Amino acid sequence: MLETYDTPCLLIAGSDSEGRLKKAEEITKIFFKDQENNPDFLLISPQLSIGIEEVRGLQKFLELKSFKAGKKTAVIAEAQELTPEAQNSLLKTLEEPPPNCQIILCVSELSLVLPTIISRCRIIELSLKPKAKLSKKEMETGLDDFEKLLSSNLGENFVKIEKQALKDRKEAINYLNRLSLVAREVLLSRYKNIEKGSLKIKLPDCSNNDLIMVLSLIADAVKKLEANCNIRLVLDNFMIDINAKIC
Repeated sequence: MLETYDTPCLLIAGSDSEGRLKKAEEITKIFFKDQENNPDFLLISPQLSIGIEEVRGLQKFLELKSFKAGKKTAVIAEAQELTPEAQNSLLKTLEEPPPNCQIILCVSELSLVLPTIISRCRIIELSLKPKAKLSKKEMETGLDDFEKLLSSNLGENFVKIEKQALKDRKEAINYLNRLSLVAREVLLSRYKNIEKGSLKIKLPDCSNNDLIMVLSLIADAVKKLEANCNIRLVLDNFMIDINAKIC
């Protein structure tokens, strides 16, 4: 985990503003716990436009010697709001970051910053927050995926998950989040004593404990993917755990 985050330039993309900032805070706490009133920590808060003057201020901050932690960290909360001039100015710092410094950029989408900035950062892609409720069609599709996930045919599951979720990290995380939302919907329907017939869909034949175990395994897999662990390895282990503990 430490090796994943101990790099001069990090770019956090996806989720929402709160989720990105929370991830940045989680990373900075690895290296120093106290952020408030810490002279070694700088946060450029969200604003409509982040200009070259703010970037120059960041650069001057990083050039100063660390006061307490031996490391200086700067976070730009909404880096997609950097003007083109500010991005070009920041690029020089990303190319040759000062020693013992870290810059963390948070963006809603990678496409909103210059490719040259992306190429100089280690990327951490967060999943979008799952929707609060699935449509009937999404629920039916999700339940089909969920039943196949719980089937005993591990080989078929590997093939299916390869087709659906191995294209990139974001797709893998969103695939798992959809499964999580389906499991939660099924649990909720059971606690509310909703009849299967009233939903006009087939619910998975598994216990509530199994569903809770699936939710735990999904949460663990998502956490590993968001920490930039190998996609194939995480999903393979997820399928093996499902097969061993539930099927």
